[in-house]
Amino acid sequence: MVNGILIFICALWLVPTLGVFVSSFRVPQDILTSGWWQIMPHKEDIQVDEINLPESVDVDGVMRVEGISATFEELREGVVLEDGRKLTWFGNKRTLRVLITEEQWVGFSTDLTLENYQNVLGGKSFTFIDGAGNEATRQGRGWERRSSIRSPWPFLLRSFRS
Repeated sequence: MVNGILIFICALWLVPTLGVFVSSFRVPQDILTSGWWQIMPHKEDIQVDEINLPESVDVDGVMRVEGISATFEELREGVVLEDGRKLTWFGNKRTLRVLITEEQWVGFSTDLTLENYQNVLGGKSFTFIDGAGNEATRQGRGWERRSSIRSPWPFLLRSFRS
């Protein structure tokens, strides 16, 4: 019983540790847009085409797209066609854009690199695209800037002197 609990605690501790380790090798763009588990093979909706609807389409009514009839709300949720493809409305009603995706196996599609270590630990500025699509620049901390972290030893030694 005790061994089982200890194994459970170790596994619980190992999962986030593995996540931090894997994320440390991913590029900032991948870190911000997907979870670390995305490096494992998995099924994902891959865009194969898109449809730009004409401005004459009534987005508040029923629309006919790729041989099916659907409302804006249904297309926002995604409509699966008979051949397995999925139609999903992209953006708001004004975009008039429908994405066509297929579920495909994707695996190890991430760009694993040591660039994070060079930028963050080296104190360099690095630029990346954030989750909203904006370009952002951050300053790495660098080893020389870590001098503000104080050792607990002086405090511990003073507490034993008294």
